[in-house]
Amino acid sequence: MNHIKQRYHALVAVKCLETYDLICSALDSMNAMRVDSISAIVEHTFVFTPDIILVDNSILADNDYNTLSYIKGTQKLSRIPIIITSSEISSRRKLLKLPLVGFAPNPLCFKSLNKMVGRYLSSSNTRALPTQSDYIDTLTSLNNKDVLKIELGKLIKQSETFDDPFSLLLIDIDDFMAFNYTYGYREGDQVIRKVARCTQLSMIGMAGDIYRYSGAQLVALLTESGIEEAELCGDEILNKVERLDIRNTNSSYRKITISVGIVTLSCYKTISEYTLLECANKCLEEAKYLGKNCFYSRFLSPFNKPD
Repeated sequence: MNHIKQRYHALVAVKCLETYDLICSALDSMNAMRVDSISAIVEHTFVFTPDIILVDNSILADNDYNTLSYIKGTQKLSRIPIIITSSEISSRRKLLKLPLVGFAPNPLCFKSLNKMVGRYLSSSNTRALPTQSDYIDTLTSLNNKDVLKIELGKLIKQSETFDDPFSLLLIDIDDFMAFNYTYGYREGDQVIRKVARCTQLSMIGMAGDIYRYSGAQLVALLTESGIEEAELCGDEILNKVERLDIRNTNSSYRKITISVGIVTLSCYKTISEYTLLECANKCLEEAKYLGKNCFYSRFLSPFNKPD
């Protein structure tokens, strides 16, 4: 096939090895990598950035439409074509709404799949490929929200499989919008950097990482961490930020402070990244309600589920 060259890489989501071999034979000289679930596509897509994704219909579950929607809704991944081997009308109607999603005939036909792959590659070969810098927040040099979602997915799956606890700390700078209006956005950027640094220092010796979540919010993920460790870390961050003694006349404390929502997950099955972040946000709101410059924590288990 003339229009497919060695530089192209395919990600193939399939369970049956026989089907995988058949799909690979239609890919000619492309480099192919196999995954066995739709959720694994997200992780590998960010890491390896394939030129095309092929999904066998037999692997699709009811909730996988949301995962494919997430891929197509992410700027760095939206132009990667996805070809699905499906003859089901119900699948087509829903998935056809997503851009650059096509359907190969089922049962698979070597020639038609070969031509379809070439056509979709031709339509997307001008896309800008993501680089490592696409995953780094330029202000703080921390990993960004996209990386956070991937890591959360990994930790949730690990917790489900091995019952390993982990904690999420959602950190928000108090009265930050008012601070920006009073002191200027340049000073606001400096505050975000300093809070990020305090968070990094508080996590020395602990397993985990920090992410820029949005605006004046950071997320710290503590792996292998129980609720007590998470609360100690949250308290340490609060104290370090307060000791910065950055003036803020808009705050009742007359200085920059933070509020922290803490969630620890243990032995919990089938919870989503969205639900976990929502729970952390509710804890953060409780901390704000209690007067700010404090943390509010919650332990999630099969016996203590989110509201």
